Amino acid sequence: MPDTGDDEAERREREAAEWFFRRDGGFTIADEAAFRRWLRADVRRGAALAEIERTWQQAGAARDLATAPGGFFETPVGAEVRAPRSWRLVALAAAAVAVGFAGWHATKTFSPLPSEPRDVGEVFAETTATERGGLRRMELPDGSLVMLNADSAVDVQFTSTARRVRLRRGEAHFTVAKNPHRPFVVEANGLAVKAVGTAFNVRLGADAVEVLVTEGRVRVEDAARGLSLLTPAGATAAREIAVVMNSGDKAVIAIKAEAAPAAAAMAMLSTREIQVTLAWQKRSLEYADAPLSAIVADFNRYNQHRLVIADAALARRRFGGTFPAGDYRSLVQVLEETFDVVADRRERETILRLR
Repeated sequence: MPDTGDDEAERREREAAEWFFRRDGGFTIADEAAFRRWLRADVRRGAALAEIERTWQQAGAARDLATAPGGFFETPVGAEVRAPRSWRLVALAAAAVAVGFAGWHATKTFSPLPSEPRDVGEVFAETTATERGGLRRMELPDGSLVMLNADSAVDVQFTSTARRVRLRRGEAHFTVAKNPHRPFVVEANGLAVKAVGTAFNVRLGADAVEVLVTEGRVRVEDAARGLSLLTPAGATAAREIAVVMNSGDKAVIAIKAEAAPAAAAMAMLSTREIQVTLAWQKRSLEYADAPLSAIVADFNRYNQHRLVIADAALARRRFGGTFPAGDYRSLVQVLEETFDVVADRRERETILRLR
């Protein structure tokens, strides 16, 4: 008996929900090709996927606002979350949530280190970028993994003696396959993060580079001069003491135009602070104590609609809390209703200032 129109629509929606969550967890190159073939086969599939995404965002906004801690992210009185038009889509999205959170709780935020190096030949080169709001999981030929945050880009180049990645913009987490004969080096705005087998996060900001080690050890050096940026205060180039970062260490290296990278400011992060730093891997933005300028900059990497702070005092105010990365509307609503902020909503941007 042939499928009815309702059966076909239900199958499309079920397939769209499955692809949505697979994509959210990170695509391999093969996954990406299969996904594009699936989309091209029927123009209605793209619409089904878009509806699943809207349903997920609405369910996520409601869940996070209802369960968020106090302070910055208190639930605003009368906060409105529009109901999706299809109850069937709500059920599909709920199933995706159940499967996804089970997976998240069963694994670490970052991938375990590959145990065996792979023979990848002498040469490999690839450039990869994500758009605003996009995440991508990139598996390298040696078994190393790169998770790219939104609006980020990397150039990868392997030779017979070294594995090099240049972070051109944004943020990435690297899980490095062990190979002592071919060091893994990530370069970002004049500094080099060197590892053999480890896992670490690099964030390239406007005026600083942040490095967080989540497993193993790394060195951080001036890429041009080869000098450690982790050298203890008072050490000189003649008697430089090489220092490594260990798991849980965070380094912030200030960057100034046409100047060598400065010595790193070091800190040891708690488990919770590491989770906050890596929350972007779950399409979540979490903060313990961050200026609103930094929070707005993160939201602008995930949304086409831009937030602009037109008040220096407001930009300096510090907040903590959690939001889905794509839910800038709830952030604006909380600021208006709780923190005496005026929001001037326009077609492509929202201007924020103190009342």
